[in-house]
Amino acid sequence: MKKNILFLGMFIILSSIIMGQDKYPRLLEKVDVAKIWHSTPGTIPENTVGYDPIVADIINQTNLDSLISYVRILTGEDSVWIGSTKVLLQNRGSSGSDLAADYLIQKLGSYNLNVEDQTYSNTGRNIYAVQQGYLYPEKQFIICAHYDAVDVYCADDNASGAAAVIEAARILSKYDFKYTLIYALWDEEEIGLVGSNYYASQAASKHDQIQGVLNMDMLAWDGNNDNLLDIHTQNTANSNDIANLMVIVNWLYELQLNPIIYNPGTWQSDHSSFWNYGFGAVLLIEAYYGGDLNPCYHGIEDRIDKFNLPYFHKLSKLSMGTISTLLEATQDTLLASITPDIGYQTYPSNVKIKGVNTHFLEGSGTQQVWLSKAQETIVADSFIVNSNTILNAYFQIPALAPLGPWNVNVECSIDGIVTKVDCFNILPPPAIIVVNPDSIVVGVLPGSTITKTLTINNQGPSNLYFDIRGGFSSTNYALQFDGINDYVEVPDNPELSAMGSEFTLEFWIKVEEYPNTTQEVLGKWGVGWTEDDEYCINIHPSGIFEVGISGVSGETIRANVLSNPIQTQIWTHIATVFDGNTHSLKIYTNGVLIATENTNIILMDRDTGQPFRMGTYDFDYYPYFKGQLDEVRIWNVARTQDEIQTFMNEQLTGTKTGLLGYWCFDEGIGSNSFDKTINANHGSLHNGVNWVNSLTPMKPGWFFINVDSGVCLPNTSIDIELLFDATEVDTGDYYASIIINNSDPFSPSVIVPIQMIVSTLVGVEDRPEIPIAFKLEQNYPNPFNPSTKINWQLPVSSWQTLKVYDILGNEVATLVNEEKPAGRYEVEFETSSSIQHLASGIYFYQLKAGSFVETKKMILLR
Repeated sequence: MKKNILFLGMFIILSSIIMGQDKYPRLLEKVDVAKIWHSTPGTIPENTVGYDPIVADIINQTNLDSLISYVRILTGEDSVWIGSTKVLLQNRGSSGSDLAADYLIQKLGSYNLNVEDQTYSNTGRNIYAVQQGYLYPEKQFIICAHYDAVDVYCADDNASGAAAVIEAARILSKYDFKYTLIYALWDEEEIGLVGSNYYASQAASKHDQIQGVLNMDMLAWDGNNDNLLDIHTQNTANSNDIANLMVIVNWLYELQLNPIIYNPGTWQSDHSSFWNYGFGAVLLIEAYYGGDLNPCYHGIEDRIDKFNLPYFHKLSKLSMGTISTLLEATQDTLLASITPDIGYQTYPSNVKIKGVNTHFLEGSGTQQVWLSKAQETIVADSFIVNSNTILNAYFQIPALAPLGPWNVNVECSIDGIVTKVDCFNILPPPAIIVVNPDSIVVGVLPGSTITKTLTINNQGPSNLYFDIRGGFSSTNYALQFDGINDYVEVPDNPELSAMGSEFTLEFWIKVEEYPNTTQEVLGKWGVGWTEDDEYCINIHPSGIFEVGISGVSGETIRANVLSNPIQTQIWTHIATVFDGNTHSLKIYTNGVLIATENTNIILMDRDTGQPFRMGTYDFDYYPYFKGQLDEVRIWNVARTQDEIQTFMNEQLTGTKTGLLGYWCFDEGIGSNSFDKTINANHGSLHNGVNWVNSLTPMKPGWFFINVDSGVCLPNTSIDIELLFDATEVDTGDYYASIIINNSDPFSPSVIVPIQMIVSTLVGVEDRPEIPIAFKLEQNYPNPFNPSTKINWQLPVSSWQTLKVYDILGNEVATLVNEEKPAGRYEVEFETSSSIQHLASGIYFYQLKAGSFVETKKMILLR
């Protein structure tokens, strides 16, 4: 008999697989729209939505022949060319969904949209296209439907909804909207809303600003011609407002449909995935609840010949009118965006100007571009017109230009003067960072330490704010598991048991792809489900992450917690903390608390005799783990969030209080992984576990920085002390980097490569003459007049060129064009008589050395 284990996971609650007429169980009372929205019978609720001729035009463009064509292709009635192959999409289930997905990518791409293929598992692919808004691009509306099916054809469920999304893309892609529109086709709705749930969870984790979702599922059956339709909503975000708007749109544009609203509505379609994460969403569906069930639902007879075509057309029009009203289409001529929207006194700015319904190229074209503020103007030195809606203008910002917001103005022959008010902000001259040295090579005797100094200079007139962090170490390894039968085993030791009142297990994990079934990651667990179970980690399909802890004398509890799935191909730090004092089990992802379960469970009071394994835990219940693990740590204390965040990116020495087992996997070779604590719980590698270079964001444990952030005042410098520690490392070369993020807008991130040479040679010296990486430095001084110096370094001999280009990409000077040996070099770029025609502005210098190419920007001020 299975025990009920306490499980706390990053768990997405999915609908069960529901077939036949139970997909939308009729458990909700039918509600007359008049009882919900109308203040008095026969009237439309008070609103500020008026008739919009643009929306009317969009509705009228909705073409029934186009809709029929999409349905016939999606259901395999008609063949279609995908690339150079003619195919029939006869099945949109698991065996045929890839062809359908490829068709959708091709179709949406034909409307000049940015199409994304969101593959979230071996069998699941969401297809969506993004149309960016001109005023609030960060705010998104979604019009969507699922494209998968349970059988052949499945025209009503749900080729009808997918066709309406395609038709929306055909029409709406020609318009400009204030907000971003996403056309989404979800996969695996029929087996539990898997695709939409994945997308919604990812959107929530990225804090996407989803303003509303219109989901369409089954739009084409009206057996009694009563024009009834269902709108499903609930009291989440603006769901009710969107439902209300659909009623108003139906009335305003005389679609002659009879909407019925359900609140709370059904959860059995993709809109509910967004409810789960607090986003507003509604479902538009035929009168499923109104007693007019499609008798061919989920059957082989669900074909387009059963459609009520006028009804299908009307519901598609309703969706089109609703979404375009939400998006606020415009036919006004205006400047939509200015990028970048800031400039600096004394410095030039290259600004991209995007218009809406503008005619920058037509007629006699664009005459003038300028900035204005009160009576002040700054005329563009030059501009390039790329299209009717995009131009690039180059401004030299005067040293005494008034600070604050400026208007951007464009004058062209057809549109006249078009202005965007207070959209370009002029700031004081910024901080300018210079770091010395630009790389560090240091020699250290084994068992000793040495310090070096890194100097941060601020050569600008504003404060320089900086943040320093250690970069990635090239000596950091991880273990790669193949998911077949390889694992690491640490012999049983009571110290590794989850006993007492506190326990923490943390590690870095990289999942290559979502498994088809649950995989065992690591744990101390008996074979099967026994009294000897202690703790385990599992990864489920769609990124569901699960922690299990067993209690004393077999006492167990099971719990699931809704949260975000783990992402594939990305290193993620996981920490699970049990605290018997607060009666809680917590999960942290990348140092952020994402799940808590309160429980009265008491941990084991004995060692079960089970070994601790990584890559599996019992050889029996679930398959082995496929992916990478690094930095596995077991503690007998309940680590706090602050402690987790502080040390998750740092390699430990193994002497921390409460640390029972620590495997950092940095051996890089051999068949053993050594525990760095005094407990010596060493692990053995079995069946081909591989050592691989790890890109986990770990600070090397052999160098330390005494300052992690600060402020450098104008025209001053700050010395940063670096400690190189060879007391616990073997002889050899160690590589890492220092990353300095800062407020210099021209060099916001500076990387300093470092090398520590640990050698027994007496008198080992620093070797600064040997570069350890390709690097092109920022020119100095910058801005400059009339000359500036450019430095670079090469770790190997190669043919190299160093050229200067203007902002248009025209070559203006060749400074180097020859083979050079490894070393450090400097050249002076002087605006001599041969190139004295160069005007003030932005220039680029580019170094090519073998396969290495790097480009930097410099500024000439006359």
